[in-house]
Amino acid sequence: MRELEDLFFDLVSRFSPDLFIEAGAKAADASLRARRLLPDNSAVVAFEANPYTHKRFTNKTDYAKVGVSYRNIALATKPGQVSFNVRRTDDGRPSADGQGSLLKNENYDPGHIKVEVEATTLDTVLAEHPTSTCALWVDVEGAVREVLGGAPETLRNACAVFIEVEDREYWASQWLSTRVLEELFKAGLVPIARDFQSRYQWNVVCVRKSLLASPDVASALYVHYSRLEAIKPRTKGRH
Repeated sequence: MRELEDLFFDLVSRFSPDLFIEAGAKAADASLRARRLLPDNSAVVAFEANPYTHKRFTNKTDYAKVGVSYRNIALATKPGQVSFNVRRTDDGRPSADGQGSLLKNENYDPGHIKVEVEATTLDTVLAEHPTSTCALWVDVEGAVREVLGGAPETLRNACAVFIEVEDREYWASQWLSTRVLEELFKAGLVPIARDFQSRYQWNVVCVRKSLLASPDVASALYVHYSRLEAIKPRTKGRH
């Protein structure tokens, strides 16, 4: 996963989008990394819907001071109020982890606590920041349909997307990887690399189709595959 993240941020650095959005931020690590790479006039916005997680990390980091807008808001198909599923800990308390979702994971035994949170759409965020290009980091525990459903204009402006997908339904009614990639492809975004996070869950980097032949993409992919080759286990007995 680290090598795929490095590829994505290499592309972000090369494309230098005017707006970076992180959906499902937890500690907003992706946004903090993007902030270090992008010019001061680029906007960096992170969304964490779990109020307990948001409070946990705002107590640790002064996001405004470092130039990241860290918001306790969900991303959905339309603005308003939505129910968010916060995971319970084994002793019944709300968890401040990054694994809550707009969808429900029926296989999580301790269960969930429903909280009402404010929601907005990616297109609403885009309208707040007039931009020619944006980049997206999406890790929303299965709720990709809800996030992308409010993002047609955002996707048309995206130069690069890092997104977590699943091949098996962990969350009720979620879009699986094939459907997610279909929607991104319809918006002109093409997958160029993926990882193997677990058997049925992985991350993929997509770029704007019109950028595929650019020297920036070719160079970033060369560096990426060189890194993978360097860490590949050597065959025993060969030099």
